[in-house]
Amino acid sequence: MANLNKEYFIERKDYLSHKHKGKYVAIGKGELFAAFDTKKEAKEAAANKFAPGEFYIAKCVRANLSVIYI
Repeated sequence: MANLNKEYFIERKDYLSHKHKGKYVAIGKGELFAAFDTKKEAKEAAANKFAPGEFYIAKCVRANLSVIYI
């Protein structure tokens, strides 16, 4: 289940990082559960909803883009 949640985040990282910039997202059962301001809030809410190991918490940050001038 943990891999499914991580894959969900990786596949949607750009979208989630744009929509929830700077926030922590909690993902459980392969779906977005909610976004939070702090990691602690995300972890507590996810732990109340899902069993240990059934959720994934990630911070939404935009990846650094490299620009190459030719």
